Amino acid sequence: MPSVGPGYNDVRIRPWNAKNARDRQQGAYFERGFEAAIESHPDMISITSFNEWHEGTQIEEAIPKQTADHRYVDYTPADSDFYLKLSRKWTSVYAQQKLRQ
Repeated sequence: MPSVGPGYNDVRIRPWNAKNARDRQQGAYFERGFEAAIESHPDMISITSFNEWHEGTQIEEAIPKQTADHRYVDYTPADSDFYLKLSRKWTSVYAQQKLRQ
């Protein structure tokens, strides 16, 4: 089962893990992953993740937020629900593909 994610960056909690960081590319990384997953004609696709803020993999709504020592990832200049909208778009594409099979 393929899994797609919006990007990944957990160097704040795992500083040695920078080589595994993946830039979100304003949604392009997520969309390429979904497209590749759909092209493999899987029975299911998982989405990693919903609210793993410490890994930078959250797709839930996000507004600009900063603490004294950290700025959380938001989706500026896109809407706060940008990744939920992308998820809806690509799960619809996947559902249509499954109907055609």
